[in-house]
Amino acid sequence: MEKKEMEQIRSLWGSRCENNRQWYVYLYIDPRDSSVFYVGKGKENRVFDHLSDKNEKEKAKKIEEIRAEGHEPDIDILADNLDEDTALKIESAAIDLLGVENLSNVQRGHNHQRCPIYKSWRLREEVIIKHNVIVIIINKFFPKYFDNCSYDSSKEEDTKKLFSICRMMWKLKHDKIKNIQLILVSYQGTILDVFEIDHTRSNGVIKVGDAFNEGLFNIGEDGKYYFEDDRYRPMSWMDIKGAGENRSILFGRIADDETRNLYRNKYLKTESKGNPIKYFMNG
Repeated sequence: MEKKEMEQIRSLWGSRCENNRQWYVYLYIDPRDSSVFYVGKGKENRVFDHLSDKNEKEKAKKIEEIRAEGHEPDIDILADNLDEDTALKIESAAIDLLGVENLSNVQRGHNHQRCPIYKSWRLREEVIIKHNVIVIIINKFFPKYFDNCSYDSSKEEDTKKLFSICRMMWKLKHDKIKNIQLILVSYQGTILDVFEIDHTRSNGVIKVGDAFNEGLFNIGEDGKYYFEDDRYRPMSWMDIKGAGENRSILFGRIADDETRNLYRNKYLKTESKGNPIKYFMNG
């Protein structure tokens, strides 16, 4: 990481996390060989304190060596949105790996949250909702479909896969969907992308059982059922039968670029508490 970049991150982190009391676990990384040389936990601005701390000589020496070559340490957030006890347990588990010869063997932590600090949700601009939207939180599904939790909104393959995840098998309120304009897909608080509800088809939503009865599922060569041209979400007959009356499927398409730019890559604070669906009505 370069000095200017570090200064920008510190400034954004300080201004946007001032009132955030959640704990996190972080890693200090030598950018010259990508090795982890320090594991810590903290809240607020703790993650940056080591940059000026001279008390721990070995760590301070490593940082000085990195700076001597014109760099700053890279920082990864290993896990975030934690209480203090959970942060301590994750920090301890990571520190247990300090005996490993190659410290870069510290792997993804709690809920696959590890990411470079510049990608942290804490640095995202907070979104302003300007439409009637349904927010679908895919914290559990996203890592299963996208390797390394990497999504590229410019790739058609990625947008199709993301829509496949967000469009189906949810418990939805049909009376609300008829007034919804957009689907915002959220992972760990960051809006990945935006889709437009297609109200020309069943007011934008259909129950799984009704979709099956209307012949909207196709059987693939693998014997699985696929909804229309969706090739990413194979289902068994038992899946469809069990979800028939309780789960629904959304109709839609990728939103236009102007609308996507209003929301994409911005932060939306939600309290999911196990419920992955949130409705925001703007009028």
